[in-house]
This record gives sequence, structure tokens and C-alpha cells, in this order.
Amino acid sequence: MLPSARGALSVASLLISSLLAAPAAAQLSPYCKQVRARAASQADALMAPRLTLQGIHFARGAELSDTFPVSGSGYQLRTGLSFSPLDYYRGRSVLRAGDADCERHDAAVALDDVLGHSHESARLAALLEQAEFLRTRAEEWRGLAARAASRLSQRIITVVEFTSIQRSIDSLEHKLIQVEGEAEQLKARQLRGNGMLPASSPLAAGPEARTAVPELAARYHRETMRMEREASHQRQLESWRLQVTGGVVPQNPVDWYGTLELSVSLGALIQGEHERRYLEGRSEDLRYARDGVETRLAQFRAQLAAGLEQARRDLALIDHSLEVLRATRLALEQSEAESAAQARDLIVLEQVAVESDSIYLRRFLGALEALAARARG
Repeated sequence: MLPSARGALSVASLLISSLLAAPAAAQLSPYCKQVRARAASQADALMAPRLTLQGIHFARGAELSDTFPVSGSGYQLRTGLSFSPLDYYRGRSVLRAGDADCERHDAAVALDDVLGHSHESARLAALLEQAEFLRTRAEEWRGLAARAASRLSQRIITVVEFTSIQRSIDSLEHKLIQVEGEAEQLKARQLRGNGMLPASSPLAAGPEARTAVPELAARYHRETMRMEREASHQRQLESWRLQVTGGVVPQNPVDWYGTLELSVSLGALIQGEHERRYLEGRSEDLRYARDGVETRLAQFRAQLAAGLEQARRDLALIDHSLEVLRATRLALEQSEAESAAQARDLIVLEQVAVESDSIYLRRFLGALEALAARARG
């Protein structure tokens, strides 16, 4: 390689290092890793100088000109570098758009976790509390099974009465299995691709689990529009060209050449207005389309209101049933007859089942009320 070409390559290498060197930030999100790497790849091609090697053949007689010194055979070799300040600026915009896309994705995930999974998270928290209550009472109802078996062996109760007790106990055992199974299914459904629970889950509560939902929606809209503005800016820069080229002619004596080129498409005169209208329409679409943030937020609030109303009505019925069961049990405890003891045990088993439903509904209602407060902002 000619010395001048090697020198041009060295200069290009130094320019690339100075223009593109930047500390790599660790990213936990796989999506952010790929979009930022893609943006960096595009920015590299835009921001780095371009090495130029030219071989030119001139017509006969041109070698006699002092303006274009050429070899005796009519050939000339040139080496140089081209750099576009506008392309460098576009490269910086590409990097900013990659950052905005990463932030937009993270904001979308946080918003979707609340709008799409918070109701399941509320159910999960309620089911876990209900399961814990049932497990603490399991020994009690299993003891009642042994007591009923003893009464049957002493012929104090009939087989029908024993079967009634056993059926209630089996119902409680099945209820515990069902509650634990539903809780495990909800946990599995809430797992993300990276093995982490969503921030809205009660098992993985983070800062976003306490952020107001309108604020999450506003963040998603803000970061999406930031990305859209960068993309719009890049499209408008396409109408402009600015390039500086300089190099050497490796002959004796060594000569140099340089060019400066600036051009613009006349479409740039009206392109800005089109881009402004696009950004306005995109902002409205993000807010008010069928899947827009304001539409989804309104649906979320309506669903929460309906869920709260139903939970309150269910809890009122459960509380009434508990009052009846407690009054009945109190009346039976005042009797010493064996038949009263049998009826009392049945009431105890029924009370455990109803109390577990009450615990579930109270926890579920509390979680929904907390969500409603977050939804209001």
C-alpha cells in the first residue's frame, strides 16, 4: 500500500475512535440491548469518515496540463477522506432514537403490567392469604374427622351423619387444593420471559408498583413521542446533503485536492409541515385510538369500579352468612346433647369455609381499592 494511503487509513482510524468511542452502559432488558446495538450500528456508518481511493484516466494531452498532473500513461491515483457533518448529526439522532425506543419499551411493559395483570395480582394476593388461613385450620378439621369416627364407632351418630361430616371435611380439603392450585397458575402466568415477576405482582413489588397509573401512561406517551420526533427529524435531514472531501495525489511532487458539496431538495420547503401534522396525528392516536393509553386507562377504571362493586356485594353476603353461623354455633354450645355436638361440628366446618371466603374477599377488595387509588393518580 502506498504511504499516503496508509496515512489516510491512520487518520480515519483516529477519527472513528474519537467520534464513536463511548462507554457501554449495562442494560438488563434484552430489548434495550438489541435496539441500542442496532442504533449504534447505523450510527457507525453515518458518523465515521469515508475512505476514498480513486483511479482516474485522462484523455490524451491532459498529461501536458499543469492542472491535472498525471503519469505518462495518462493515469492518476488519489486517496482521501470524506466526512459529512449532517450525517454525523443524523448518527447522533439515531442514537437518541435508540435510547427513546428503549425507554418507550420499558414504559410499555410497566403500563401493560398494571393494565393487563394487576387484577390477577390482586386475586393472587387474596388467594395466598386464603390458602394460608385454610392451612392453619387444617389440623382442626382433621381432628373433627377423628372425633366423628369415634362417635360412629360408639354408635352415637349414624352413618348418614358421619358421611355428612366427612363430606364437609372433603370439601375443605378440596377447597385448599383448589386455592393453592389457582395461586400457582396465576404465578406461572405472571412470569416474564426473563424469569422475573411483573412489578405489579405482590411477590415482586418495586418502585413502579407504587407509581400512579396515569403517570405510567404519561411516561409511555412521552417516550413514544420522543422516539417519533427523532424519526421525524431524521426524515427531514434526508433532504439535505453536506459533504467535505479532501485527499492527496500520490505523485512527485505530492499534490492535494478538496471539495465541499451542499445540496437540498426543494421538497424540504413543505416537508416540515407534513411532519408536524404527522406528529400531531400520532400523538392523538397514541392517546385516543382503540388501544390508546387514555382509552385503555378509561377501560381499566371502569373494570375496577365494576370489580369493586361486585366484591363489596359478595362480602356483604358472606358477612351475613358468618353472623348466622356464629349465632347458631353459640346456641348449640349451650346444649350438652350428643346430637348438638354433631351439629356444632358441622357448623364449625361450614364456618371455616365461609371465613376463608371472607378473608379472600377482604384481601381482594383491599387490593382493588389500592389499584383504584393508583388509577385515579
